Amino acid sequence: MVAIIFVSALLFVLIACNVKTYTFTGNTVYQENEIKKLVVTETYDTNVIVGSIMSIIYPKKGIPFVKKVRMKPAGLNTMKVEITEKELSGVSQLPDGRFLYYDSDYNVSEVSERQVEGVKKVELPTLMEEPANGKRIPVDDGTIKSLEILDRELPKREISVDRTKLSDDGSIVLYKGNIEIRLGQRTNLADKIARLPYILPTIENQSGILHVEDFSEENTDIVFEKT
Repeated sequence: MVAIIFVSALLFVLIACNVKTYTFTGNTVYQENEIKKLVVTETYDTNVIVGSIMSIIYPKKGIPFVKKVRMKPAGLNTMKVEITEKELSGVSQLPDGRFLYYDSDYNVSEVSERQVEGVKKVELPTLMEEPANGKRIPVDDGTIKSLEILDRELPKREISVDRTKLSDDGSIVLYKGNIEIRLGQRTNLADKIARLPYILPTIENQSGILHVEDFSEENTDIVFEKT
């Protein structure tokens, strides 16, 4: 009798709980049809009960830009798929055309040919070695320090830029519309950025180069070179 009940329950799960609808949350990098192909890869993923259990026992791994996948029942024939994406704090295009994405701790999140819109664009200096997911961006400590100051001071001053460039010689340039903001070396970088909210509104509709390279307590001259 017990065996019959067990078999009946198993058949019910296998037949009555087949997935007819998948709902996805948390996916911004991929369209729904793309993420479905990447997530629904096993036969058991098509069963609400079995798929939910197996997603805990055997977590989905190796999906680009995806940190975690969790499948949950959302009805007898509906599977809810919760996507937790990797943090994409900034992106830099590599010489070979690929894109290096990194998180707020300056660790590599992903290296991909896919370009994700809405990620802060940063041109990094020449990398010291091939970047690897989960590892520190392969640049010198000075570059990391510059990134830390920029990421702290620009939002603090409510300054948004289109692109940031950090060169091999340590110099830093911000691009905002038709204005090129040359900050020079990392020395006095926070003080240089602190001056920008007073200057940028006066030149926002113009084109040219804003020279802030030599700004210091001793030299407060900032020159705007129209082009």
